[in-house]
Amino acid sequence: MKILIFLTIMVILFTGHWLLAEEANGNIRWETFVIPSVLCLTALGFFFGIGLAIASKVFEVKVDAKAAEINEVLPKVQCGKCGFAGCLPYAEAVASGKAPANLCIPGGNAVAKKIGEILGIAVGEVTAPVATILCTRKKEVKKNQDYTGIQDCRAAMTLGSNIYECAFACLGMGTCSTVCPFQAIVMDDNAMPKVIESKCTGCGVCVENCPVGIIRLTPRDHDVHILCASTELPKIKAKVHKKGACIACKKCVKTCPVQAISVVNNVAGIDYTKCTNCEQCISVCPTTAIFHIRPQKKKDAVSTSVNSGA
Repeated sequence: MKILIFLTIMVILFTGHWLLAEEANGNIRWETFVIPSVLCLTALGFFFGIGLAIASKVFEVKVDAKAAEINEVLPKVQCGKCGFAGCLPYAEAVASGKAPANLCIPGGNAVAKKIGEILGIAVGEVTAPVATILCTRKKEVKKNQDYTGIQDCRAAMTLGSNIYECAFACLGMGTCSTVCPFQAIVMDDNAMPKVIESKCTGCGVCVENCPVGIIRLTPRDHDVHILCASTELPKIKAKVHKKGACIACKKCVKTCPVQAISVVNNVAGIDYTKCTNCEQCISVCPTTAIFHIRPQKKKDAVSTSVNSGA
């Protein structure tokens, strides 16, 4: 179609140029070809109009009305947490019955309910995870150098800037805060990120954009976390961290009554499907790397809206 239009335009231009040249030489009068030219262009316009109308029907991409309606209520984060490439593919899968209506993590129960109303079905509730900062850099981790480049953690990491003694320390440039589509992360006075849990949807965009890998999605009902993601040798961590680093001593592993903790690559991790929040691991950790990150909840059973690394 594009080639045909191009050739037609070229023919019209060539013909016009030839007619003007002939008219200038006195071989043809202007009045004799104005009307035919106008009629020719009108006919071509009519022809191409019909062609485009037919093409629009032949090549029309049919969109399911329900899929379009579902797509409108989705948050458009395109995070892929539902297992699909984006919001529209997920909406199409839901509309065709190939996917459940409650897989949208950022949308949560509110979006799931709207999708249920569109489809006329009952949708079970889903609890979205929450971003958790696994870093205690503000506990006496020293700086190696000041960074004066682009204020972006990814850029600093790409340039190989060794800003802190701990290679897994939060770089503090706020990339996670910048990329968060829900403004759920803010930076505190120590250039450490804080997660506003009431705004966090568990979309995972911050996790994907943290070059150090210290942000994880964790269950909202789990308050005990090992706030260290460093896989460096224990003796190195003990040297650069006065407090807060996991030195892989395995005391927490031996103490946990439900075997929910294991040490992999020099750092302990919690299996949240087993953890009961009993806090016995906190009491035996020699470096205070394990924390109850919601102290107010612990104190009076009222969840606070903010959590951050200790």
